[in-house]
Amino acid sequence: IKTWMLKEYDNQAKYYVRQAVKCPDAPGWLSRWLNHIDKSGGRFAMAIMNWVQHYAEGADANDAFTVGVAGNQIRNVIHSWHRQILQDAVAKYTEEQGKEPSSLGEVEAAGYLPPVEIIDHEALMAIFELYDVNGIKIGSNVEKIIDAAKITMLIHPKRSKMKRLAPMQRTG
Repeated sequence: IKTWMLKEYDNQAKYYVRQAVKCPDAPGWLSRWLNHIDKSGGRFAMAIMNWVQHYAEGADANDAFTVGVAGNQIRNVIHSWHRQILQDAVAKYTEEQGKEPSSLGEVEAAGYLPPVEIIDHEALMAIFELYDVNGIKIGSNVEKIIDAAKITMLIHPKRSKMKRLAPMQRTG
């Protein structure tokens, strides 16, 4: 009810889903609903982490359905994250400048679109492929994989796409 009817994507909603997952007759998809709650609540990094974990579980079990669903959802969350970055920048510009921008270029020129750290979907999928080709289990390496796919991006307003600046410094 909290998520479907009230559109409340908070910790209480997550608590209810966690309790429901414990029921012996809970459908298998229910645990993935937590990812939806995180995404809808603006916790994109957490949603991606959880979807990557589901992807890893599916890949390690040779479950093509789970891999497909998780791969699509990872892309959806990343796109939602990008969209939110743009919407937040436009909202801040509008609030502070007292007018709506005529373009994303105007928002960028005014300094409202700084470089941001995100997960690169293409890099993430390439890493999954690399692990698969080399027979390496993904499940125990989820955090390492996500860290390797993090990049700093700059919005390119003329094309409304993200432009890669440089990979993040990695430790370990």
